[in-house]
Amino acid sequence: MNQLIARYRKESPVFNPQAGNVYKPFILSGDPASMQSYLVQLVGGTKQPGEFYNTDKNRWEPAMIPMLEAALESIPEKFERAKQDEMNRRNPPLTAMPSRLAEEKDRMEAQLQIAKEEVGFLEKEIEAAKKKKDPEPPAILPRKQWNTVKFNKEGVMQSIAGWKVAEDKGKKLLCIQDARSLFDGLPVWKFKSGVLRAIELESSYRRRKAIREEVETGKPRQPFKAPATPIYDHKSGTLKYPGYSEKVLEKINKTIQDET
Repeated sequence: MNQLIARYRKESPVFNPQAGNVYKPFILSGDPASMQSYLVQLVGGTKQPGEFYNTDKNRWEPAMIPMLEAALESIPEKFERAKQDEMNRRNPPLTAMPSRLAEEKDRMEAQLQIAKEEVGFLEKEIEAAKKKKDPEPPAILPRKQWNTVKFNKEGVMQSIAGWKVAEDKGKKLLCIQDARSLFDGLPVWKFKSGVLRAIELESSYRRRKAIREEVETGKPRQPFKAPATPIYDHKSGTLKYPGYSEKVLEKINKTIQDET
């Protein structure tokens, strides 16, 4: 039995992809979809449980593990038939499984063990490959760093404020596309003009107001309250500015209208 296990492990395209097996490209590629394709041939797919679609032969076929398990379940019945055959021939009753049947059982048990080991290995490799393909998103930056932008090697913007950015095919615009962001779906230009610019203008307005009041009253200047973060209404696609001054709102609305 141990020799059989060693033999099938050596012939495995998973544990020994250099063996020249036809599935070698699937395993060496490191591509999750390719490895998943071989995994389905071992365990079967969701559409046809216990089966996989053989594209070369254009038909559904039993997956390796269910097929081996079903074959092993039939061994006791085969043994009973063999015992009955001996009795029908008036031979002494069988006390042990015929060598041919025992060898068949050992072979399938070894194949089943290796197949299950392959499944465990592939599932871990697929998960690891997915994590490499989909790296952890960048950390969200504090509001004072929301103007931080990162680009890829081709010069295309990848993130702003730590939120992922991508082209919205429908809007044909570069938009924030990150479920972690309060501005998910907002075009980048509008985030810059309607959010970052608004916070900057309102902060400047409040700072100047505090200085003016200090000069007029002669009293020590009180720290001004930082403006609230604008609120993005996803349904209407508009921005709201709670507590912002009318002068700042006029400038922001004009800027947005000019850039639309």
